Amino acid sequence: MIVGASSNSAKRGNVALRYLAQNGYQGKVYPVNPHSEVIHGFTCYANITDVEQAVDLAVICTPADTVAQILSECGSIGCAGAAILAGGFSETGTKGENLQAQVLKVARQQGIRIIGPNTSGLFNTHCRANLVGYEGLQAGAIGILSQSGNMALAFVTEGLLRGVGFSTYVGVGNEADIQFHEYLDYFKHDDNTSVVIVYVEGFSQGADFVEKTREFVRHKPLVIYKTGRTQAGKNAAVSHTGALAGDYKVAGEVMRQAGAIVVEQSDLVLPIANALASLPFAAGGRVAVLTDGGGQGTIAADALVERALTLPALAAETVSKLKSILPTTASLSNPVDVAGAADQRPGVLSDCAGILLQDKGIDALLIVGLFGCYHHRFSSELLDAEFDAFRALRGHINDSTKPVILHSIYAGHPLATWLIAQEMTLPVYASIEDAAASIKALTAYGETRACHQAAAARTAPEVKKASVETPIFGTEDSNKRFALTEPEARASLLEYGLSMPTGTVLENLDKVAELESRWFNQPLAIKVVSRDVVHKSDSGGVILSVQGRDNIIKSIQQIAARVKKHSPHANIDGYLLLPMAAPGLEVIVGCYRDPQFGPVIMFGLGGIHVEVLKDVVFRSVPLSKEEALKMVREIRAAALLQGLRGGKAIDIDSLGLLIQQLGNFFVDRPAVEEIDLNPVFLYEQGLFIADTRIITRIDPDFDLMCCKKEILPGESVEA
Repeated sequence: MIVGASSNSAKRGNVALRYLAQNGYQGKVYPVNPHSEVIHGFTCYANITDVEQAVDLAVICTPADTVAQILSECGSIGCAGAAILAGGFSETGTKGENLQAQVLKVARQQGIRIIGPNTSGLFNTHCRANLVGYEGLQAGAIGILSQSGNMALAFVTEGLLRGVGFSTYVGVGNEADIQFHEYLDYFKHDDNTSVVIVYVEGFSQGADFVEKTREFVRHKPLVIYKTGRTQAGKNAAVSHTGALAGDYKVAGEVMRQAGAIVVEQSDLVLPIANALASLPFAAGGRVAVLTDGGGQGTIAADALVERALTLPALAAETVSKLKSILPTTASLSNPVDVAGAADQRPGVLSDCAGILLQDKGIDALLIVGLFGCYHHRFSSELLDAEFDAFRALRGHINDSTKPVILHSIYAGHPLATWLIAQEMTLPVYASIEDAAASIKALTAYGETRACHQAAAARTAPEVKKASVETPIFGTEDSNKRFALTEPEARASLLEYGLSMPTGTVLENLDKVAELESRWFNQPLAIKVVSRDVVHKSDSGGVILSVQGRDNIIKSIQQIAARVKKHSPHANIDGYLLLPMAAPGLEVIVGCYRDPQFGPVIMFGLGGIHVEVLKDVVFRSVPLSKEEALKMVREIRAAALLQGLRGGKAIDIDSLGLLIQQLGNFFVDRPAVEEIDLNPVFLYEQGLFIADTRIITRIDPDFDLMCCKKEILPGESVEA
């Protein structure tokens, strides 16, 4: 049903009907227009209530202020869903938000699901329902979910040039009702869709999208292009759809963790999606390059290695077979350069491809240069030989489970050979870099299919509840945030099972006399304990490398004086004494609740480096230890973890366990807003958490494991 059908060819209500007619849609169509009898061959109805049959979808092409009443009338005839094209809703501000809330209320009362509002529309090529009016739509296997109609149009237009078709498109609009993640269920079960492209500016339910992604990628690849990398991009997203773009780095890494292919160049989205739709995924990242020109072989090698792929040495048997069919001038290493042998005998390249695909040390093959174009470059008499070469290549591909990607200097030219490539669903790339990026995506999805788990399996350590508990939140309002004192934070993490260094708390100077002698015989870090002092160093509340009774007393006096000067109204509860950490590699591990994706953990270089270098990575939690270890290896300075210039490698195992346990703690403690372990010193064996900060909010339903009263103050917090 087209509500707002129009005889004006510029109106959306006319465009939808025109393309339904042109494309041969076979379903029932009900245009609603009280002033016309027939539009594009479809009989019009004066009113919605004149339609006597239940309708699957109403496409509402009328202004925003008419939509609520229209939905009410749609409900009266049993309409199941509605696509609302009009803008003027939540993306425009408070007035629009109120209007959208009214529309959603009516839709729910009537049992109608909504696409949009502010949607560009939708299409399904396989049932010939083109409700956006895109010209020249080709049926294919790529689905599109997009917050931008223009981006969807860009993909479709590029597809026309590349000979790539599409299955279903949905413009999600403002997501007043149906959310991004809900559409994934449809695409997962749609037999006409092999891969889905998602263009997103911001998520309203990011955590749900990630969870659905984990399930979706078990069946099909998901290619995501997200904007909002800069503040200007974030601002544009808000004005476009009202979507909050959020932190781009967090979004990208969390979606990669879930198994999506995240693309950072818009012109790579379709080439990568086409490869994933057309080719088998790669079992690993070992790539063979076959070229008829040394320069392009070199470019291909660079492009692949820059994307963390490898060009392994070929097996001796492979080299022997290549040697038997190539001239002595050919290069038989990887890349394999046939040195002009295919210029007059195109089939040589096909034969080489067959040999390389049989090598067990190769996961994918990239052919670069002139394959398929020798008749165009040298002589039209070579055309039949090129057809034969393509047929031979098709046979080798069919006999293999490995992906083959073809680059050509003449990609995009109207050559007869490309028709065969299209029949073979063999992507042909004009850019070697695009081809390399596509192989990387095939490798990444292969890894996802082999390793991805829908949720990290974990068993939280048993938490021993203290028999006598000390309240740590007070009775403040639930919207306020509080910092636990460091002893409280350490005790909470310790009882959860994390390895924490030994410490003790002194209420005042008089307690120094009660310390065991071991506290005087080692260098200590002394820190103020106060709920009113969150940033201890800024207030002068930390002194390091303190040793001996007199120095402990002197340092406590200095800390008390500095804190009172910096924060006159701060109440000092005591002083935490910790052994000094031995020199080691400083890292940071922290958690916070992302507004779009929920609980997230961060890892990176710590100490002063975290602010300057910003070498950090993110994951959603909970996560497995394997995911934690993979996270650790992704920082730019990962080589430091292996030891440099004779240095010893650090204990990656203990670090991975810390990250996993901290993530579990954070998920199990919903009243905890932030955790900051910085710095954590890493060693050849074990680690040392030098500073701990936990920020909480009040939640009446939350039972945080509280600190044992005897620990605060005066007793050791034993590791």
